[in-house]
Amino acid sequence: MWLKRLLAISWPRLVVIIFYCVANSNCSQGENSDYFVVPGTKLLLPRQPGWIQDYATTDEDPTYSGIALRLIRQHSVTGSPRMDVVVDSKKTKNVKLDDFLKQNLRELALLEKNGNIRIESVNKQPIKINNQKGYRVRHEYILLAGEAAITQLSTFIILEGRGIAITVVGRTELYTPLARNIEAMLTGIKLNLPQPKVKEPTKPKNPQPIDLGKLGGNNN
Repeated sequence: MWLKRLLAISWPRLVVIIFYCVANSNCSQGENSDYFVVPGTKLLLPRQPGWIQDYATTDEDPTYSGIALRLIRQHSVTGSPRMDVVVDSKKTKNVKLDDFLKQNLRELALLEKNGNIRIESVNKQPIKINNQKGYRVRHEYILLAGEAAITQLSTFIILEGRGIAITVVGRTELYTPLARNIEAMLTGIKLNLPQPKVKEPTKPKNPQPIDLGKLGGNNN
């Protein structure tokens, strides 16, 4: 579950991730220098000022499951917004979008039931990424330990039968000044799909010469 992974303590695995990125061509920026490439997926996240990639908290095998990408603020403080792209296990095949959404909404509802948070508002809207259906969900809630106001904006999609959650979460007073910046990242997500080959126009065949002597039935 993506929320459990967000709340779990992640041990630094920088050496493993750097080795993976050197070996995996998906991690090279090249022509995608304007985007963060999400390892193990076809997702591209547009770069925005002040966001950097945090390799130390990424799961060891981003092609399998877990946190495939984490972005943090370059000069972050406690409670600064961060973005996690969490990919479900490949064993979870043919997940339906609505079921994936309900599963994730239940996780927050369970936290509220257990007295960890108090949900203030929920806003859900359908979206499309390269004609791929998805949902964007905004939560406003209170962390009851410390009474901190939290803003959380998530995008849920299904790619190749795997559920993917792209979530930005942070203290509301630190999130709000970056709202447009964050919205630009989420609305600018695209899929790294191969470009369709353009068919070259068919060249006309060389016309056969006309025998003028046969025109008009002249057999002389």
